[in-house]
Amino acid sequence: MNPITQELTNQFLLQLKEKEYAKDTIKQYRGVLKKISAISLDKAGLDAYQTSLLNIKPQSRHRYLLVTKIILQKFAPELAKNIIIPKLPKILPQNIPSQTSIKEILQKPDVSTFKGIRDKAMLELFYSTGIRRMELVQLKIEDVDLSHGLLRVNQGKMKKDRILPMNTPSVQWLRKYLAIIRPALNPRCNSLFLSRFGYQMHEGTPHKIITKYAPQSPHKYRHSFATHLLQNGMKETSLQRLLGHAQVSTTQIYTQVTIKDLRKSYEKYHRRDLWKC
Repeated sequence: MNPITQELTNQFLLQLKEKEYAKDTIKQYRGVLKKISAISLDKAGLDAYQTSLLNIKPQSRHRYLLVTKIILQKFAPELAKNIIIPKLPKILPQNIPSQTSIKEILQKPDVSTFKGIRDKAMLELFYSTGIRRMELVQLKIEDVDLSHGLLRVNQGKMKKDRILPMNTPSVQWLRKYLAIIRPALNPRCNSLFLSRFGYQMHEGTPHKIITKYAPQSPHKYRHSFATHLLQNGMKETSLQRLLGHAQVSTTQIYTQVTIKDLRKSYEKYHRRDLWKC
């Protein structure tokens, strides 16, 4: 008998919401719960379930199995040990914009317009701080300290808080956005970036805004932020704190990216391999 009833599913998801889990995370749990509530919860059923996941992407399979194990530990702990989670290889970020490309993108917004000023402030903030899309959406007015050039991320990923420095351009454009654009939106909440109706911006809006200027998602600016800091000499441990990574091993994927770029540069300019002797 499958113990995961609709009532227990609703209670479980409500608990996640009360604990302020991210919407995307709750959506993942809901999808997994729907799948495993329809199968026979015994070893044979779980083996068949795991086999059915072999045809999806490794990252998706890893996420499904991880969430499944967490759910079973709550509803059927004796079966949780039957879930085998393969180690997921680190995937290097691809097509990271260069410092020159970022400079060109940051110059694209038409800052003679209201939207252009807002877009410029957002672009500068993404690249200045490496902030995640949802973290930016959830920023409040009180999280910004323009006089000291600091930004506070409250309850970021894994519910961790962190303080981020902002560079001079991001401070200047945020100041202009706060002075000119935000008051004109008739604010109805204390969110930093507002919708045109004065409420907190929808979580998908930053992606729509950013991709107007280049085919780069907001997360690409986080990749660029991290990679460029390492290329310019920052230590991994310092970058780890800025990115909010729990483990330095997560940060080290950017080290691998910089080494890969270094290798390409080396092969381009060191011609010993081309000699015949």
